Amino acid sequence: MAFDPSAFVLSAVAEIRSLVGGERIISAVSGGVDSATATAIAWRAVGNSLHAVFLDTGFMREGEPEEVVSEFRKIGINVEIVRVSDRFYRSLSGISDPEEKRKVFRREFYSVLSSLARERGCKFLLQGTIAPDWIETKGGIKTQHNVLEQIGIDPEREFGFRVLEPLKDLYKDQVRVVAHYLGLDYFARRQPFPGPGLLVRVPGALDLDRLRVLRRATSLVEQYLQAYSTQCLASVFSGIKGSVKTPIGDGQILSEGATGVMGDSRAFGAVISLPLEAYRRETVQELSPFMADNGITRVLVKLIEKGEGYAVVIRAVLTEDFMTADVPMIERDVLMDLANKIAEIDGVGSVHYDITPKPPATIEFE
Repeated sequence: MAFDPSAFVLSAVAEIRSLVGGERIISAVSGGVDSATATAIAWRAVGNSLHAVFLDTGFMREGEPEEVVSEFRKIGINVEIVRVSDRFYRSLSGISDPEEKRKVFRREFYSVLSSLARERGCKFLLQGTIAPDWIETKGGIKTQHNVLEQIGIDPEREFGFRVLEPLKDLYKDQVRVVAHYLGLDYFARRQPFPGPGLLVRVPGALDLDRLRVLRRATSLVEQYLQAYSTQCLASVFSGIKGSVKTPIGDGQILSEGATGVMGDSRAFGAVISLPLEAYRRETVQELSPFMADNGITRVLVKLIEKGEGYAVVIRAVLTEDFMTADVPMIERDVLMDLANKIAEIDGVGSVHYDITPKPPATIEFE
């Protein structure tokens, strides 16, 4: 039976009203389609009893907090920006393990929301958790910051609020259908963005200079590649740390590793980059045994190398449900134009394109 957004919204509104009664709700919006859709549904249910906040963790894209608040204002929902970047930077300093970074981010995220909820008299937290979030977290692939009850964390005991998750059984394509139904076209068209934001696109320990480069590179990637992909993004590695010989030619090893999927479980391994001649759909398949034997989770092709400096990786994927994803074979001229623009950013030494589907890679790098 076809998914009916009208029936879904009516049911979700009724359920929220039944659960909440006359209590207030705090909603943590990120600007992504999931949290925007959940917030719009809750607004229909309780109106001014909903208090929406945008936590500026310091891992947002260029101009994102102000742009998101402006778009919510157009649909009649006021959003408060809460600046907490210094707190997140301090808590995450020196942590390089991808899972630990996500867990620390989650702890700080909910601690901030807990304080805000108490200050504003809110008994419920609304969030845009969707099915892939809790499936991947429970499966051990990666910790999603917005998954609590599904992994045994009691939010009422730990943080003092109950959680509302009206989208928890939906997949991304269904959420987009609901968003369009609710008139949230701006949010439905936006590039998907992880809860921890740019944090998971700076592999290894947090580096504020790499974060600077990443903000600019992300803007360029979204500008150039949105028309070619469901999601496009950038990641900034410290650089190149060595060489590797593969069955199809010599390549380079990037300074940090990245997450992947082995079977139904999370893996963490090396990232290698090959010459541009390896830019073929068959490359990753041909290298699969070599990757498994050598702990490699990503294969890139090198577009530009200037010399010493950060290695910027471009990633674009095509997907419907975000559980699996293919890589579009974008015209080389487009990729090279983008790479040349990124190479102009101060500190960049090389630019690469990730040709690894999901699996064996995850969409994000951590």
